[in-house]
Amino acid sequence: MWTTGFLLFVAQLSADTSTATTLEAQLAIRPTILDYELPGHPNTLGRGHVGVISEATLRYTPNPYVLIGAGVIGRLAFALEQDEYAQALPIFYAEARPTGMKHFFMRFGTLRMQHGYHPAVIDEARHQISRNIAETYNRSIPTEARRSSVPRQALPLEHGAQIVYQKSGFRGEMFLDWQLLETDDPREKFNFGILAEYDQKWMKANLQFRLTHYGGQLFTQGDPIRFAQLDPVRQPETMAVVIHGRPVVLQNFVFELVAGAIAGHMIQEPLQAEEWHYGIEVGAQLKLYSSLELGYRYWFPRDSKAGFVSEDSEPTYNQGTSHKLMIGLNQNIGGIKIDGSLSLVVPEDNPDKIQYLAVTRVSYDIFYSLF
Repeated sequence: MWTTGFLLFVAQLSADTSTATTLEAQLAIRPTILDYELPGHPNTLGRGHVGVISEATLRYTPNPYVLIGAGVIGRLAFALEQDEYAQALPIFYAEARPTGMKHFFMRFGTLRMQHGYHPAVIDEARHQISRNIAETYNRSIPTEARRSSVPRQALPLEHGAQIVYQKSGFRGEMFLDWQLLETDDPREKFNFGILAEYDQKWMKANLQFRLTHYGGQLFTQGDPIRFAQLDPVRQPETMAVVIHGRPVVLQNFVFELVAGAIAGHMIQEPLQAEEWHYGIEVGAQLKLYSSLELGYRYWFPRDSKAGFVSEDSEPTYNQGTSHKLMIGLNQNIGGIKIDGSLSLVVPEDNPDKIQYLAVTRVSYDIFYSLF
């Protein structure tokens, strides 16, 4: 019912033809390399993704209040795993700006996926190129009950509804990502998220929440795996509070102190009850000339033990106490944005097994006005 009302609202806004109609084509190209080497990690294997994500979209703006987009998203691997990675799917969205303000919009259809989560909540770098749905789905059920997904490395898509407000250093977002048919034997599943951030010269504060619901609707009650209670109804949730203090802010030099608390409530081992796992992160970082970042993080989880605060977190937050050194570099060259980062992680319980995470992303957007 609410979706019908939203579309009627968009249709009413689109009837306003007081300003010129525009139609433009957009091509977004995102080559990405992720290399996660995690020797000795207690519950996560090393992984890598090498490929390019591209979106070709037509964006129709009948007036300042409405934006409608339709196109296709595709992915190719820079390797031999084309059967697993090569995919293409259509995308569609309707975006309403009720007062014509650029800082407030409501979106229905394909969502904007760069929410800005802390990596302990969602590893957004990995989610921007693929979503291993089977991995998260199977984590809470025993081996004999595991289900496959088609395809295993799903495209980085979220579909549902989204509201974003951003003005004067404040950004708030709420979204619902509805995922019904992710596995061969589908069941109801959706993600719900809320984020609020306030950013000004001397500090930044961020509140984050994410909930995933694995339902138990009637049409799967006869599933023998569920009937045997091997695939329980579950509702993992994660919340985070992150504070950045900036005691030194100069033109080309910023020094930040960082503190965060992340807590998650979910199944830690198959067939066990849901329980809380949480951790504290503290650290510092330097930003030089808006292009170079140097940082350190200390991650201290509950009882210094490995565990899951989120189903989709960066894997270094799924282990015990650890130290992380980070270096990041970003550049804009002729409209091409390049982001690179390297993190070295030393777990306290296994200091001989140094882990690293290397991420390189290139973004290039081409806009062409048709009229």
